[in-house]
Amino acid sequence: MRPVTNRTAGTFSITFGGVTTSSLSATGAVGIKATSTGTLSIAPTTDFNGTIVISIKQITGTYNPTYVIKDNAGNNTLEIRSGLASLNNTFIGVNAGRYNTTGKYNSAQGYASLYSLTTGSYNTAQGYAAGRYLANGSTAHTTGDYGTYIGANTRAKEDGTTNETVIGSNAIGNGSNTVTIGSSAVTDNYFSGNVKASGTVTATQFKLSALNTAPASPTDTGTTGEIRIVDGFIYICVNTNTWKRCPIESW
Repeated sequence: MRPVTNRTAGTFSITFGGVTTSSLSATGAVGIKATSTGTLSIAPTTDFNGTIVISIKQITGTYNPTYVIKDNAGNNTLEIRSGLASLNNTFIGVNAGRYNTTGKYNSAQGYASLYSLTTGSYNTAQGYAAGRYLANGSTAHTTGDYGTYIGANTRAKEDGTTNETVIGSNAIGNGSNTVTIGSSAVTDNYFSGNVKASGTVTATQFKLSALNTAPASPTDTGTTGEIRIVDGFIYICVNTNTWKRCPIESW
């Protein structure tokens, strides 16, 4: 700030964020960096006759590591950040969790994982730059809760998401309460065993790897909702061990 203009007499003091600077008088730039959440107050002397001009800028400082291991050239190769006991964060890796301020119960492992997160809580990240950026790959991911980012360069869809899960290198999330597996480069997903869904399954195409086996009779063993497709018919189990069918015709 440039605190004084048109002054010919008197001085003043400024207290801001726990820091006090006294006897200010000369025109010029003076910078005060807050160290707490204390209020701003200005106290001029009774004979002060100038104009005080003040600007305040929010500055988010880096979160220094608690432990550092260096290589033989003096460069940091491992950093561990934990912060205040009341926050209960665990950040392992160079620049991991570097800008955290009030976020709590976060856990990140990997270079620059959750690097930009300042106030988000209950997040988990694993891998290089996991959870560092938003979808465009350059905008900082600063806030959001209960997110899980597993894989190098996994990204959140946007700031402020809740319960977003993103898995796989370069995968981009789809927002709050979603699970994303794999990036756009993934061509196939393989699962062993039955795949069960409690909600709606949406796809651009459904394809059977092979036609099914038709029920032997309308009372053959079956589970309600089971569907079998064979050459000529689609069979649907409408109740336990109760089947109905409709023909499939050529055109």
